[in-house]
Amino acid sequence: MTKRQDGDSDGETNPDTGGVAEDYTVTLTFDDGPHPVYTPQVLELLEEHDAIAVFCMVGQRAREHPEIVRQVVDAGHALCNHTDTHDEKLSERTREEIERQITETDEALDDAVGGDTEVRWFRQPATFVQPQVETVLGDHGLEPLDWTLDPRDWSRPGTESIVQDVLGGLEPGSVILLHDGGGDRSQTVAALDQILTGLDAAGYRYVLPGDP
Repeated sequence: MTKRQDGDSDGETNPDTGGVAEDYTVTLTFDDGPHPVYTPQVLELLEEHDAIAVFCMVGQRAREHPEIVRQVVDAGHALCNHTDTHDEKLSERTREEIERQITETDEALDDAVGGDTEVRWFRQPATFVQPQVETVLGDHGLEPLDWTLDPRDWSRPGTESIVQDVLGGLEPGSVILLHDGGGDRSQTVAALDQILTGLDAAGYRYVLPGDP
């Protein structure tokens, strides 16, 4: 893990990660929610560490738990479209089906928050955003959001493994992929407190994609 030194900044931009400035910043992202148990736990930890994050939400789950979507937005975090059904074969679908997956998720998020927030990003399930999907995003005002650091917490490798993979692989401008939904995320929650503590100690600043 690189520790920030006063004045360090290279000011470069990585378009594949939504325009994240590559100085001593870090972007936290959480996929596959909202979840009625784990998402509130993640929110509590983020508040304790004064950290901001992007939540990449599945449309079906947003319709099931609109109150959790509102909690995320009310806490000052950002939303990202993660398809309506978490379709891991989205690239193989027709353009019409890709459009449906995106549109229905946008509508679910909009309904949950009453149109009080803008959804700026899209993350494709199980892969970086593929060209045939990216061509559709512009029609919806969405930008692709990929990642640079994946501890594979979805596989539940153990809390210590998640912590070590994140803090050991961290670089300025990292976009970290974690999960607050889609299964048992107790290991992720347990790891998150240690990850945030490590980021704070190293002098990292939490930003949204495109923030300076």
